[in-house]
Amino acid sequence: MGSYIKYSTAKKCPMHSAIRDAALELLGTSGVFRKDRVVKTASADAVADSINWDFIRRMIEEEYGEYSLMPLAESFWKAKPSKRSPQPVLDPDTGEPLDHEGQIAAFEEEKRLNPGKFLASGYGKKTAGFGLVSSQNGSITLQYLDRKVKAKEGVEKASRKVEEIIQSRAPELIDGNERGQING
Repeated sequence: MGSYIKYSTAKKCPMHSAIRDAALELLGTSGVFRKDRVVKTASADAVADSINWDFIRRMIEEEYGEYSLMPLAESFWKAKPSKRSPQPVLDPDTGEPLDHEGQIAAFEEEKRLNPGKFLASGYGKKTAGFGLVSSQNGSITLQYLDRKVKAKEGVEKASRKVEEIIQSRAPELIDGNERGQING
């Protein structure tokens, strides 16, 4: 049976603070951070499984109000080119390996055409890291914000539907006031 940590305890925990600081350092340089890289930067390999990443995200967003983070899937880092990329990216027209600049251009094009692929939501995608909700992350940010708006609209629609059901099934319980509170 696992143990659970409260948010108030995590905020005081030196290891969670070190993880937060390492994440902020990576956010400052690239606008994204990968969880396993943060763990390595903070020398926290021994406690990696006990880190509550929701708390780390919340700590960053609360303590540094200008930051809002979106979850990124493993596909973001697999597609993102690096100079030490183990597998070359092939040009779709010629089949030849692209140089580093070509890989970057291909990655940027993929982000523009299919940004939802890189967000960690739906279809069993797990969060591999986080990125800033900012223009720095372009179309992925727009896709993330679009999903948030659609979720909000869905909640509002469901709320209106529940209200209609209540009003149609129990009109004698509903007072005529603006708030539609149930009489007791």
